[in-house]
Amino acid sequence: MTPPSRDRAEAALRSLRGAYDSFDVHQTSVSLDPGAYDTALHDGLIDAAIRVENDAGEVLVVEDRSRCEPRVRFDHEAGSDLAETARSALADTTGVVCRVTDLRRVSVLAIHDETDASRPAKFALDVRLSGLYEGGEPGNGFDWCDGLEVQAIE
Repeated sequence: MTPPSRDRAEAALRSLRGAYDSFDVHQTSVSLDPGAYDTALHDGLIDAAIRVENDAGEVLVVEDRSRCEPRVRFDHEAGSDLAETARSALADTTGVVCRVTDLRRVSVLAIHDETDASRPAKFALDVRLSGLYEGGEPGNGFDWCDGLEVQAIE
C-alpha cells in the first residue's frame, strides 16, 4: 500500500506541473529519531520558502541571525493552486503580500525512522518560490534586507 503522504505529495507535484512549464524535481531522504518521525508532517506536507523582492531590490527576511527567506508550511488540498496557497500563508505569517513569479526548486523528501526501517517513509515537498512585493508591511520578526545579505536556502 502506498503511504498517504506519498499520494498527497504526488498530487501537489501534479498541481505544480499544471502551473509551471517545466522544472527539475530533486529527491532526498532524511532519517529522523522516532519522536521527530512521529510528528513529521503534523504542520503540513508542503514546506515553502518564498524569496520576495521589493522595488528597491531588498528581500524579505526572517529578522534573526539567519537572515533567511521566510518559510511557510501547509497542506495541499487537491485541486488548489499550491503557489497561491503559499502566497496566502506568507501574507498571514509576515504581513507582506506578494505575487509569485517563479518556481525555483522542488525537492521530494522521503522521511524515515532512523531506528525502525519497517516503518513506512513519509513524503513531503520542499518548494522554493520567487515573488514580487505587492503590499503590506513586514510584521514582528520580519524585515527587508539588501538582497546580497540574504542567506540562501539550499
